[in-house]
Amino acid sequence: GFILVLGIVVDDAIVTGENVYSHMRRAESSLHAAIRGTEEVAIPVTFGVLTTVAAFLPLAFIEGGRGVFFAQIPAVVIP
Repeated sequence: GFILVLGIVVDDAIVTGENVYSHMRRAESSLHAAIRGTEEVAIPVTFGVLTTVAAFLPLAFIEGGRGVFFAQIPAVVIP
């Protein structure tokens, strides 16, 4: 679960960083590029995170022996 979340965080950081960089190449100030570039991708990144939460939430409710094992994954991914 931790490795999965780490991958998602890195992916979101790359998307945000590339967008900020594209704004900086347009001769915007660094501060303005960071704000504007982050604002543009904030909603898609947020919905990407919420989609991941929605995908892993059902694993928390599996019953039985497998449920004990699978419940650990959403306990790490969701927070």
